[in-house]
Amino acid sequence: MSDIDLSGEWLKKWVVNISKYKTTKEEAAVLSKGLNFAVSPEAIPTDEYIVATEQAYKFLPKEESHQLRAKVAGLLHSAKSPQSNLSKGERQALGNLTKNKDIIILPSCRQGKSYSDYGHRRL
Repeated sequence: MSDIDLSGEWLKKWVVNISKYKTTKEEAAVLSKGLNFAVSPEAIPTDEYIVATEQAYKFLPKEESHQLRAKVAGLLHSAKSPQSNLSKGERQALGNLTKNKDIIILPSCRQGKSYSDYGHRRL
């Protein structure tokens, strides 16, 4: 399957803006990825893994809990942050969209609805 170029006409088919807000090129690129797009974390959430592992220890025999603690510690020590799946500009655009309380981002229209059905949500 070839990559679809979302820089021009294809992008306009994927992202429909019915508000007065003008999206930047980077914002439109982020929106074109879809609402289910998972952004890779900037860093490994080490604290979350440690807390979850500590909670699991409670249900294990003492020897197994020590082994698990050692394995998790070793994995976290050698783990590297994942490569970003967004450019710096796209990550900043996503932050700007998230902080902007004047816009509402909705999924594509389905089940016979049109964009006018969302008129009460227009800006």
